[in-house]
Amino acid sequence: MPGLQRLDVALSDGEVALREWRAADVEAIVEPLNDPAIARWTRVPSPYTREDAVEFLARVDAGRATGEALSLAMVAPATGALVGSIALHVVSWEYRRGNIGYLVFPAARGRGLAPRAVRLLARWAFERADLARVGILTRVGNDASQRVAEKAGFTREGVLRAYMDEDMVSWSLVPADLS
Repeated sequence: MPGLQRLDVALSDGEVALREWRAADVEAIVEPLNDPAIARWTRVPSPYTREDAVEFLARVDAGRATGEALSLAMVAPATGALVGSIALHVVSWEYRRGNIGYLVFPAARGRGLAPRAVRLLARWAFERADLARVGILTRVGNDASQRVAEKAGFTREGVLRAYMDEDMVSWSLVPADLS
């Protein structure tokens, strides 16, 4: 069975970079993940503690070990400062489908980093993981996340009713969309 590989080098477009998480990131993610918007729109625990961060990094390692998930830190290329998180989860190897999830820390919002990061990871998913489709699911009321999907070139497919205990908007990207 295929599996997602580790990044051999960080992915970057000059404005945002994606790299593997490090144990040293634990302290830096606790404060930004206590943002009320993150608590509202994601499944990140609230309040978010140092123990949550340690558990998160353990889940990152477990997902990487099975080849089913690749969770990455979003960083500013010039400084290396953490600006968010992004992940690719394989939904089906048989049909070569994956989903991307993302969040941007409060101090980095409004700079267009999330759409850039999503495009970087989607391109990697097509070229390096041989996926045929990448999806994004956003909560119906999460307009900011929907703008990210749209700006990243994803097509809005519709609303999946009661999909994850609530209505979710489905977005997709296929390799032909990148040309």
